[in-house]
Amino acid sequence: MIPDDTLLNPYSLQMSASVERQLGANLSLQVTGLQSHTSRQMRVNDIHHPEPFTRMEPGQVRTP
Repeated sequence: MIPDDTLLNPYSLQMSASVERQLGANLSLQVTGLQSHTSRQMRVNDIHHPEPFTRMEPGQVRTP
């Protein structure tokens, strides 16, 4: 079990910029940029996940 004080919240930062300029009657220039930063993301690993259940007929339900 991981202690609560060591759990880190996900952090994400995204930026986007775009510039478009008309150079002539039928000519334009577009410059686009995107920057994305992610840090200290925890991967969730559910050790109590349910087993796969393939329904073969209508009305089937999973037993607890």
